[in-house]
Amino acid sequence: MKLGVIPAPNSGLWSMPRTGQVERLFRHLAYYAEHFDLRYVTWGEPEEEWRLWKPFHDKTGAQLVHASARFRALRECDVLRCMNLHATMAAMPTFRPFVVSLGADYQAIAKIHGRPAWKWKALQAVAIRRARRVLVPNERMALDLMERCPYASIVHHSNWIDTEMFKPGGVKFPTRNQTVLYVGRLVKEKNLAVLARACSSLNVFLVCVGEGPMREELECAGAHCTGTVDWPLLPGWYQGCSVFAIPSLSEGHPKALTEAMASGLPCVVSDAVTEGGDAVIRVAPENLAEGIKLALANGEWYGKAARAHAVQHWAVKRLMPREIGYLKAAARG
Repeated sequence: MKLGVIPAPNSGLWSMPRTGQVERLFRHLAYYAEHFDLRYVTWGEPEEEWRLWKPFHDKTGAQLVHASARFRALRECDVLRCMNLHATMAAMPTFRPFVVSLGADYQAIAKIHGRPAWKWKALQAVAIRRARRVLVPNERMALDLMERCPYASIVHHSNWIDTEMFKPGGVKFPTRNQTVLYVGRLVKEKNLAVLARACSSLNVFLVCVGEGPMREELECAGAHCTGTVDWPLLPGWYQGCSVFAIPSLSEGHPKALTEAMASGLPCVVSDAVTEGGDAVIRVAPENLAEGIKLALANGEWYGKAARAHAVQHWAVKRLMPREIGYLKAAARG
């Protein structure tokens, strides 16, 4: 059975090292390669893409398909896996069955940045109707879509976490006492200026792992910005810090939150973050400092609760077999 995997148009393997996520991508694709004849589409420069792909190809036999040849390659597949909503633009013209992840509220993000949201609304409406299965990692968003789109095949399917890689203990990257950690893109919708002010008011150290246009502003506010960190090195950062915080204005199912919780960190999130249940401290952005104080004072309890929640709900060994099942069912029609 042939599976075609499509990232967002105009992206490719070349973009993954910039976010430190290339190893996580290959880990994800390896699960597919165990069950399918795998083809991965890329819009990158062929020689550079092949350099990054070759070790994975040698291990699994999976094929790399340049965008210029994508239509024929995808037409030969039994099922397509669109990794995000944008990728459906490449899948729909092939008229092959596809499964898509809807991991964020793209309309809300567009509005935060002052950009028109109607394009995302239109694309989502068409893609949801055409998809054989829509995987929504955010439970609240999934339930809302199920109610509004009863004709579509929508399931709540969380992002996975390797609970053996991300766990309490292990090697720690040295940081100061009472350190708050953020991991992700340094962009407006993450509301990081509020986090920097909260940490400053408490006289606690803020570490931001990631890259983005807000880096200079955060460094001026006293945060230590590491830049991009490769995925295999992230456990050391989680273990070296006291509290994880994510004060986003809009959020789907943040992978960094799953990693922090699996690592046993007490987690403070904004009320826009709906995942984590009672195992996280959920506060309005203006109360972020109070949430951090609570996490620091009760770190052991919240850390244990976070770990238990992550293992129960997001373990890769439970979620990836389910996803493989969705893909095979879509191929069979």
